[in-house]
Order: sequence, then structure tokens, then C-alpha cells
Amino acid sequence: MRHPTWKIILLGLGAFLSSGAALKEVPRERALDALRKEFVREGVGATRATLDAAYALACEDGYLPVCDPSRWRPEDQPTLAELRHVFEVPCVKGDPAACTVLGWVADDAARNANSVDEGTPLYRQAARHWKTACDNAKYQPACYEYADQLFEARGIVAEPAAGVVRWEKSCNAGYAPACARLAVLHTDGAPGARVDVEKALSYAGKACAAGDVNGCAARDVLIAPADAAAAAGGH
Repeated sequence: MRHPTWKIILLGLGAFLSSGAALKEVPRERALDALRKEFVREGVGATRATLDAAYALACEDGYLPVCDPSRWRPEDQPTLAELRHVFEVPCVKGDPAACTVLGWVADDAARNANSVDEGTPLYRQAARHWKTACDNAKYQPACYEYADQLFEARGIVAEPAAGVVRWEKSCNAGYAPACARLAVLHTDGAPGARVDVEKALSYAGKACAAGDVNGCAARDVLIAPADAAAAAGGH
């Protein structure tokens, strides 16, 4: 599968580990993080051994869809058809992580489509999976993905401001990657997110505090000029 390299790397999952209720979801989130790398989302992958170790641990702790990765890897690479087959039933039963994966399946197929006419329905299918998981389950990884689709206008009408609002809600809910994305947007400026260094620093700080490396990187970019000015003033 071919994969685009995105600007923002989704790595922060600390927000889901902050309460006893969230701890029950650790296997699911561990599995989703490994699946994200299996798809090479955001341009970030992992070795087969690393992925399989993560799946085995998630399976041992009770997240059953990932117990047998060979189901979606009949050969060397994962296949979209097999991934869809594995995660359709859990999604229908209400597993928002499985629905998020189905969104990735559709999105990846759309990116590799031979034409706009072929890709657009797949993008819309991805949007439905993510929006449903976001709106019904308040599942923040899905909310993040749907916001990105609104912002980037992949197969649907561009609504960048609506995407930013959804990222704000995800950040307020404790999802660090959304905070990191907002930090970048308010640093560079974008539709729905004007340049605002104070806001950018606040969002970057929240993301970094939750362990998101992109939030820390955004914070470092923002504080570097101030540090340089302070150093220059001290001489």
C-alpha cells in the first residue's frame, strides 16, 4: 500500500490513561496504536515484531480483534479487504476503535483509487465511520480523523472551521494529538485558526504534558525565539 506522509504524527494516548475507567480501555488503545502503525498513518510505521508484540499484549488483556494478525496479513503486507472483514463485526457491535480502523481502510483505499469518481465514495465511507464513532461514542481518535477530513476536504465539502472546532473539543476532552494539531495551526495560521502565539503555546503545553512528541516539538519551536532573545539580552 502507498501512504502519504502527513505533517502531524499521532502518538499521544496519555489522555486515555488518566482514570480508572480509561484504564479498562488500555488494550483497545494499545491495539489501535499498533494498527495505526500497521497502516503507516502519519508516515510512522513499526517493525513486524513490534506490531505483533503489541497485538499479543492487547489480545492477552482482552481486545480480541487483534488476536490473530495473520487474518489481515495472509502474505507480507496487510490487505484492506481482510482488515475490513476482521473489523466490520466489532464496529457493528459498537466498538469505536474498530470503526476507526474501518475509516482508515476506506481512506487508504480512496488515496490509492484510480480516479476521483472511484475515490470519492470511499472518502465518504471513511467520514461516516469516523463521524459515527465520534458523535455516538465520543471516541476521540475518530473525532480527530473526522476533523482532519473536514479540514482537508477529502471527498467531502471543505469545512476547515468545523474541523478546528472538533479538534478543540477533542483537545478539551484530553486527546493530546488534537492539542498538538491546534498548536501548529495557531503557530502558522490556517482557515479557522488565526495566528495566536499564546493559544499555540497553551495547546502545545497541554499536548506535551500528556506525552505527545509533536506537542513538545511545537512548544520548543515557539519558545526558541524567546530563549534566544533572553540569551542575547544577557550578554
